[in-house]
Amino acid sequence: MQKFILFILLACLPFAVQAQLSKGGVPYSFSNKTSTTARVPVYTTPSIDREALMAEDEIDLQSNLPLRFAFGHEVSLDMDKSGNWELLSNGDRLWRLTIVCPEAVNINLLYNDFYLPKGATLYLYGETGEQVLGAFTEENNKASGRFASALVHGEQLTLEYYEPDAVKGEGRISISQIGHGYRSLSGQAAGTEKMSGDCQVDVNCSEGIKWQDEKKGVARMVMDGLYLCTGTLVNTTASDCKPIFLTANHCLAGGVVQDAVANPDVSGYVFYWNYEVPECGSLSAAPEQTTTGGTVLANAGLMTTGTHTLLSSDFALIQLAENPRGAYDVYFNGWDATGDQGNTGVGIHHPAGDVKKISTHNVVPEVDGYYWSLFWSATENGHSVTEGGSSGSALFRENGLIIGQLFGGGSVNCDDPANDLGLYGKLSYSWTNDDEPVLTGDPRRRLLDWLDPIGQGNIRSVGGSYDPCETKMVYFKSSTATLLAEENTNSTDGCREYIDLTYEIGITPYPSFPVETEISFSGTATSGAEEDFELLTSSVTFNNVTNSQTFTVRVYDDAYVEAAESINFNLTPFPSNGEHAAVLEGADQLSLTIENADVIPQGHVQTVRNQENPAEAFLGPNATVYYSVPGSGGLIMAVENNSDHSFGCTEVVVDNAGGTANNSWMNGTTVSKTIQFLPEHPGAGNLHVQLYYGNGEINGWEWFNNQGLDATDLRVITFAGSAEPANQGSATTYMTTQSAYGDDHIFSATINGFPEVVNGLTLGSLGNGNVPDQLSGQGNRSASTSMLLAPNVTQSQSLLSWNETAGGSAIVSIVNMAGQEIYRRAIVTSQGYNSLGMDASAFSPGIYLVRIQHGESGEYSQARLIRQ
Repeated sequence: MQKFILFILLACLPFAVQAQLSKGGVPYSFSNKTSTTARVPVYTTPSIDREALMAEDEIDLQSNLPLRFAFGHEVSLDMDKSGNWELLSNGDRLWRLTIVCPEAVNINLLYNDFYLPKGATLYLYGETGEQVLGAFTEENNKASGRFASALVHGEQLTLEYYEPDAVKGEGRISISQIGHGYRSLSGQAAGTEKMSGDCQVDVNCSEGIKWQDEKKGVARMVMDGLYLCTGTLVNTTASDCKPIFLTANHCLAGGVVQDAVANPDVSGYVFYWNYEVPECGSLSAAPEQTTTGGTVLANAGLMTTGTHTLLSSDFALIQLAENPRGAYDVYFNGWDATGDQGNTGVGIHHPAGDVKKISTHNVVPEVDGYYWSLFWSATENGHSVTEGGSSGSALFRENGLIIGQLFGGGSVNCDDPANDLGLYGKLSYSWTNDDEPVLTGDPRRRLLDWLDPIGQGNIRSVGGSYDPCETKMVYFKSSTATLLAEENTNSTDGCREYIDLTYEIGITPYPSFPVETEISFSGTATSGAEEDFELLTSSVTFNNVTNSQTFTVRVYDDAYVEAAESINFNLTPFPSNGEHAAVLEGADQLSLTIENADVIPQGHVQTVRNQENPAEAFLGPNATVYYSVPGSGGLIMAVENNSDHSFGCTEVVVDNAGGTANNSWMNGTTVSKTIQFLPEHPGAGNLHVQLYYGNGEINGWEWFNNQGLDATDLRVITFAGSAEPANQGSATTYMTTQSAYGDDHIFSATINGFPEVVNGLTLGSLGNGNVPDQLSGQGNRSASTSMLLAPNVTQSQSLLSWNETAGGSAIVSIVNMAGQEIYRRAIVTSQGYNSLGMDASAFSPGIYLVRIQHGESGEYSQARLIRQ
């Protein structure tokens, strides 16, 4: 939006304000009346011999010096002895100076002393006022005190300095060189003047469609106001948006010879960004977006002669003094210093200082010492090659990464483009310069330390980015999902059905180096291999080639009747090497709802055997499962696991059926139908079981048992092994409650777990002296009471219950095996059912007798308690 508004404002002005990092605006004299007597002094340079200078340039190009476009007039012009001051009515001052270069096509200035105080502004404008540079402010001051201004087209420019009264006399402007341009650099040919060759292809032709990002890092260089090269803004492994600029070593020999060791200050350099025409073959004016100055970080070495040193791959690395990021649409290009040259690629450059062009090759670059060598290919819109001014431009391989910078090319140019050689210094050699003891070991003579400040090591490559220091945002690509467990599960693990759900996570933009992202969760669902779900992927990693990853959640059909459960997934990025990463607001959570598809069965009671078709279910911790026969739906039992123990996959079968009584026990009687419970993981635990019995089964037992008992006498009994007389010694009887199930019955009890591979269950009334659950007198039930102790094997709590024929008083006592009474309590009883909770946790392990003496009759009942 800001760029759009700026464009509209500029379009409304009768002149073009050029974008050298400046504040914009209008010179004071354009909108305010100035003194008619304050004539602006004119400084006129000597004329130049353009033809002689062009001839000199041809010789210099043969020595691999950069292309010159202007002649430098050494001058000494400052605000004290040049120009004219005008005192304004408010006390502020205006200083102006006009410079004329006869027959110049452009003019530029170098300043050896440049300082603007706060509130002061400097503008430069051409003779007609259509082109304006500025306003320059205190933000353009450099530590070196030097400065360079961009080109003003034509043979005349005026400097206009506005100084507030509050900073009177503080400003300093001293011009040391006037660049007298004799080659047109306006982005179009001037008259019949030839700029770049007619074989060149504009970067916005079809050949450049794939390179619209990379081109935005390429800039035209003007060195010390006189020479031309090309270079490229590059990314580093630190992704810190530091403006690092790759060009050629021999470009530093244009004007004052610069060097990272001997003379690193390049305050006189101006960099032109996005200097291109908008359409293929267009003759419209190109934008002039510039930054100024920098410092040479590393380069191949000083050029002491016109011939390039053979001790290097001709690289130079500059840190710009003004960062174009934010001000202009620029791209930090990626690079590859591994030595892999790829199969095809392009060069993007400014031949002869012209608007940006693109050259294409379709060959594997050959190794030529420290260089890549190649010949260019004809394309749809021409046969683009390199020329003077292209030096320092990047060679991009087909994946968009830089592998070298231009050292030089053939001299035939567009006269014979098919045979115009291109030589590019290899980044893989420049990385360390290990082959040359003269250069190796000094960070100022290699790329490694500057392009890989984080020490990425042998990776030796990094991707490009518009904003490498932008915070990378991780996010869920979806936000909600609902699973109907039983309906959607599609895989089986043992008896457990499950479904694996895969979700996508993204990151934007691509990170330059790895960003590990942890996936966490919360909610009402329980995580674990024997719970509601498992998170199979706990973290993912993004890198410069991967901006999308997936994670997997396994949701189990647990067959539990329960409310819907929720899982909320969250992301936590852990960037490496200084990367900035966060979670994108609004896409920072994924919610998964597991809707329960299990209901309490309402089927018939299973009264026949089902060994061939067992009821199967997973019985995990703190869960309730109803066991019904697959297909028929016949209900056998339900188990509520109130412990943390998982019994795993379980099977339940009716192993003996019938509607009669089993009277073949050593002592007692049971219903003929018996059940087997077979757990995957046997163990103890507090379990509440419900056994489903048909009305006919109970009636049959009442009719056929030979004890004269009825349904109120039935108790849940468990066995170690099958429920059969041979296992009567393992029987444990539990307090039991009854409830109706339509015309049928449910018998419920709390038991001590399923500790065996095979656990038997049935209903009945047994007395057993080997593993007693209740004893009365000599082991028979008292005529006046029906006494139960459940559980009778315990480490803590048991419940003593009995019936009284009449209310009154009783004494409850506990005796150990030595005959010592360790517990005695007098209680008041009532007619019918009575109960008393007992805590055995303080008792030592062993066998005890629990006795109830009923009133004054002398009758008593007793039961055996085993303290584990």
